[in-house]
Amino acid sequence: MNINQRIEKIMQYSELSATEFAEAVDVQRSSISHITSGRNKPSLEFITKIKTRFPEIEWDWLINGEGDMLKKSEEDKSQKPASLPDLFSLIEDDNFGKESTGDAPTTSPLTETASYKRTPEAGRANAHMLSSVSAESTPHHPGGDADIIKIVWFYSNGEFKSFEPQRF
Repeated sequence: MNINQRIEKIMQYSELSATEFAEAVDVQRSSISHITSGRNKPSLEFITKIKTRFPEIEWDWLINGEGDMLKKSEEDKSQKPASLPDLFSLIEDDNFGKESTGDAPTTSPLTETASYKRTPEAGRANAHMLSSVSAESTPHHPGGDADIIKIVWFYSNGEFKSFEPQRF
């Protein structure tokens, strides 16, 4: 059996007409007609397109006519990826997605707490840094022409201070 006959056999296997087969393989209808009539031999690109569209066809059979036309079922199983798990099937929490009533305790307690203790040295260092900023200099945003118009400091006791640089 020559390669033209093998291509005809693939068309029979796929149960597609010549036009449908040409569309499936993404070639011109006339190419199919010329190959099946024996006028032309298929190009490597044509054979590659067939193999891409029909991955179950054996290369050896398609190119050389040796072996079986279709791959063995064991090979199909090993080459096909297992179906991917559903995203929500991976979650083992039965209460996932349900709104909590607010009375239920959280399932993961806080294991670390951050502590911050203000020292007089740190306060003096911050005051020194602020005093070194010249009121005449207006800081610029690094992204372009945007100027800083206001800086606000919020303190843990609820107070805040605001600084607005002078505009020139």
